[in-house]
Amino acid sequence: MLIMEPLWVFGSVGFCVACGRKQLSCVENIWNNKYFLTILAKIILFFIPIESWVLYCHTDWETTFVLEKNSEHFALCASLAVFLHLSVAIFTYWLSIKVLMKYGSNAVVRLSFLGFGVFFSTQGVFYDTLMYSGTYEEFHNNTEKSFLSFFLTHRFIDAYVLFFICFGTPFYFIALTFNQASTQPEKVGFINVLWNEVVLQGSCICALYVIVCSLGILPDRYTLFRLPVVAVMYFIPHATLILPFYLFIDKNKCD
Repeated sequence: MLIMEPLWVFGSVGFCVACGRKQLSCVENIWNNKYFLTILAKIILFFIPIESWVLYCHTDWETTFVLEKNSEHFALCASLAVFLHLSVAIFTYWLSIKVLMKYGSNAVVRLSFLGFGVFFSTQGVFYDTLMYSGTYEEFHNNTEKSFLSFFLTHRFIDAYVLFFICFGTPFYFIALTFNQASTQPEKVGFINVLWNEVVLQGSCICALYVIVCSLGILPDRYTLFRLPVVAVMYFIPHATLILPFYLFIDKNKCD
């Protein structure tokens, strides 16, 4: 999981830039403004502490069962995680601004959803590793665990439920606040762009998985029976990402 978290940072920072498209498209200094500082503060004050807590509690799982939990490994992994998250956040902000100014907000949405899409769909494809519900010893003894069993573990509570509450709240606040600069019709158009990108990328990812399975490129255990898991792990988080934006649309002002 630790190696996948930068994709979440990539997607969330890019998405915030897309939401602030009207304000950020005309800033004179892309580094010295409240929008950049707000996004960076979100990563430093919320994402990094929460991720560090999950890493401390579940070091073996976060490192894909390469390292067992102990203080030495936690310090090393936490330092690496902080460096990666900050580096990816700053790079993504710079890249998203460049894409916004040259290609428009739709391209920024496509870029950010590419990060989200790879993050979530990869969890579906490799759920027996990235979402393994057993212990370090069980993993290395090749003890099989079902996909659904992960949702009954403390890992799910810490890494998904608590993470969503603690990080999702400031994330939505920033994204929705940035998006408030748009008119009501622009907000509706933005939501349509989000859905279109979700369907397009999701269809491509599922089709690619079917092709890879048909060609036998992956090991035998990667069959078409994983496709529903891939679809669930891709579409449900994206729907959760988009639906709150409907709460801030006044239909009477869209006519």
